[in-house]
Amino acid sequence: MGEYMNDFQREFSPRLGCTRRWEAFQVLARALLEKGGPVYIGETGTVRTLDNWVGDGQSTRIWDWIVSRVGGEAFSVDLDPNCTRLALSLCPRVAAFTDDSIRFLANNHSRLKTLDLLFLDSCDFHPRPHLSELHHVGELAAAYPYLASGCLIAVDDCHRPDLGKHTLIKVFFDRVQVMPVHSGYITIWKKP
Repeated sequence: MGEYMNDFQREFSPRLGCTRRWEAFQVLARALLEKGGPVYIGETGTVRTLDNWVGDGQSTRIWDWIVSRVGGEAFSVDLDPNCTRLALSLCPRVAAFTDDSIRFLANNHSRLKTLDLLFLDSCDFHPRPHLSELHHVGELAAAYPYLASGCLIAVDDCHRPDLGKHTLIKVFFDRVQVMPVHSGYITIWKKP
């Protein structure tokens, strides 16, 4: 699997190497590529602008690339049909669905049980009135009981430890005494 990680670096470092997401994307890619077989990825919030690597991160395209190397399945759900159409055109190995992400996760338990990664990145972050934080913890609440032990749960747009999409998710994990496996602009936990 080392060759896949080298390929990942060559493919995405020129696009993401200077971004605040790059370190976490490397952590996630390594964990998925080193699994030694097919991977299963779920994402909320999908690619929305062609080649906006610095601003959006283009995570849907990363998941498509990983599944193309090791097999498996990926899905992405977004409320905006323009985004899901773009995802379908750019990422042939990612099933893109137009739906409210909380509703989708609550109604697709069978998809959640096999996930190696749940990447939460829907609902743009604005510091007030905390709608993004509430939406993301709602996503986690809809999915968490169905995720297998060992599933990685990553949240994008973590501006500071106390500011970002992850803040209420962090409260939950702190209460159940699960520390992040990576902290940064993307914060990652592993379900015990």
